[in-house]
Amino acid sequence: MKHLRLRVLLPALLLLMQLPLSGQQTGTPEPILHNGLLPPALLRELNITLPKPDGSTPVLDNGKIRAVFGNGNTFCIDELTFMGKSLCSKGSSTVPWHLSCRGPQGEKIDWRPGWAHYTGARSLREGTVSKLVFTWHILYDYSGKTYPVRVIVSLPDEADRLFWDLEADLPEGWFVTKTEFPRLSLRKPDKGKVITTSGWGVENPLTAAEIRSEYPTTTGSMSFFLVHNPEGAFYFGAEDPQGIRKDFYVNGNGALNVRMTIPASEGWTKDGVFHLPFAANIGYDAEGWEHAVNHWYKPYTYTLPWGGEERKIVNRLGTLSPWLQQTDGWIRVKGTDEEFAYTQAAADFFGPHLSVHWYWWHRHPYDSHYPDYLPAKPGFAERIAALHNKGIHITPYINGRLWDPASASYKRDRGYDASARAEDGSLYTEVYGTSKVLNSVTCPSTQIWHDKLYGLVDSLQLLYGVDGVYIDQVGCSRQYPCWNPDHNHPRGGGEFWLQGYQKILRDIRTQGALRPGNILITEENGDCYSDLFDLMLMVNTHYTPGVSRIIPVFPMVYSDRVVTNAYRYFNEDVSLEKACDLRFRFTKALLYGSQPGWVRAFVIMDPKFRPEAQFLRNLMEFRSGIHDIVLGGSFVREFFPEGDNPIRKFDAFWDEHAVMGAQWLDRKGNNAWILVNTDSVPHKVKLPKEAKGKEMTVPADGAVVFRKK
Repeated sequence: MKHLRLRVLLPALLLLMQLPLSGQQTGTPEPILHNGLLPPALLRELNITLPKPDGSTPVLDNGKIRAVFGNGNTFCIDELTFMGKSLCSKGSSTVPWHLSCRGPQGEKIDWRPGWAHYTGARSLREGTVSKLVFTWHILYDYSGKTYPVRVIVSLPDEADRLFWDLEADLPEGWFVTKTEFPRLSLRKPDKGKVITTSGWGVENPLTAAEIRSEYPTTTGSMSFFLVHNPEGAFYFGAEDPQGIRKDFYVNGNGALNVRMTIPASEGWTKDGVFHLPFAANIGYDAEGWEHAVNHWYKPYTYTLPWGGEERKIVNRLGTLSPWLQQTDGWIRVKGTDEEFAYTQAAADFFGPHLSVHWYWWHRHPYDSHYPDYLPAKPGFAERIAALHNKGIHITPYINGRLWDPASASYKRDRGYDASARAEDGSLYTEVYGTSKVLNSVTCPSTQIWHDKLYGLVDSLQLLYGVDGVYIDQVGCSRQYPCWNPDHNHPRGGGEFWLQGYQKILRDIRTQGALRPGNILITEENGDCYSDLFDLMLMVNTHYTPGVSRIIPVFPMVYSDRVVTNAYRYFNEDVSLEKACDLRFRFTKALLYGSQPGWVRAFVIMDPKFRPEAQFLRNLMEFRSGIHDIVLGGSFVREFFPEGDNPIRKFDAFWDEHAVMGAQWLDRKGNNAWILVNTDSVPHKVKLPKEAKGKEMTVPADGAVVFRKK
């Protein structure tokens, strides 16, 4: 970075060394750089006149929110108050943006406010919205022109959030490649905890260590995070209907430091003006994090292309796969001869409400030679038919993102032309411990990848009669900026990633590749992909045992529109798996509305786990009677009933009550309280006050529901 700064500023520095200053003896040096100002000598030489801030105090105030900004030569926030709650100290957040740019000669620079000339704020009134426009001027060349960066802070009259937009003017041929905006430093809350939307949702303590949540991936299923304590919750989000990658960062290193980083698209710079295509927003909710989620993010999702009323499960029961609606549990299988015997035993034990997720059905070693899956291993079609005869449905695995550059098809089918490319033209290469081979990330905008996935989905059903296809990584893995100049999208990041998968998966669904009644699944739950799949597999929520906790943020928002299965990864070694942890996963899945299971067949059918197999079967039978709640209803909250409810140790997770509960609204809007007993003895417990403290005995290894109209 030091070399980069020197290269950009060297012409200005040389010029300053040669120019005497008016009214000043030659040889008396003027400070070369001023914080918040461009060098005066350089401005005089170029005949540029820029004003300083006029000394007035910029203020936004609608009676709910009051934001007061500094009136000096540098930007800062002096007061930020939400409903009487002060969130910052005077003089905070002095560096609200970073801007990475690329020029026509190959120039690359990461601009900061301190390298620009700050001219203060001007106020605007647009309808019922008050705005402040803060401006910094950047010098790119010696043309006598400066190029402003504008931060627009908006406060609608009735709003309880503050909105932040970013714009920048650029010289011809320049464009923005990345932004960090907004960058805020606020008052650190006492005993604060951070909630990210990794998978189901995760709560971590606020410490000096930085927490990153990358949307839309397994570390960030929704585009917001919260920081809360018993006093209330700070909310930081983005309203973006295009599913664009955004990385949220938060730490408690001396203050509450938050920021959002976005890989920008070349297409966002038009006619010399860059505009970030969505606003960030911040708020504070004294009623806590659950209220904040329900008050701000959940209502917003109903306006999104993937979250409207038509996406409600209750409105799709006539088109949603009948067998998926009847599935109440899953097992996971790898295609070995030995494991198929366990699979058949599981099918007999659990019955036709069980479905099978099938890995390593293909001819090559596990997790290698992607996407050269076909032909399948000998006997695969016959095994599918045998399970069908037992009423079991099967979805095999393929990967929706990776292409092995050493595979036969990479050259034969021009995989290299479909690969996403970094700015230097190199491949994005990933290696996984399951195979330790190279995989290149493929750009979903390409026709090559469209045709490859379309053909695989079509062939698997045609050749083997499977009941759908699991397409891994689409809902969980990183959107990379793609700089391939031959692809049909602007260089960099942006909208193309989601748009590419929308084209592929909608064509699979509407042009005949997906047979009637069959389904598409992906791993995890990046919400912008949710309308492209019938089912989202929930196994990769990122948490640290003993430090963080998994909490039900996603079902609080999307339980009425998204069907999920599983809860968290299982051990594949019987000797390492614990009975208590099996029960924990099954219980949490059921309470969150998910179809439980997804455990390996040989694990759950091992004789030492016979009680856990019976526990899973009990939950599946119970779930089959509450589809009007967990399939089309709405999750309200998690709770732990009072009464005879001892704490149990769950080795892979955390200590939790033996009886766990969840409150839901059924399809008709009636309240329902579900209780699951992870213990082998019954427990009599008391429901929350909303259920008038009703006492219920939850049977050993079982579940009950209390309904109230």
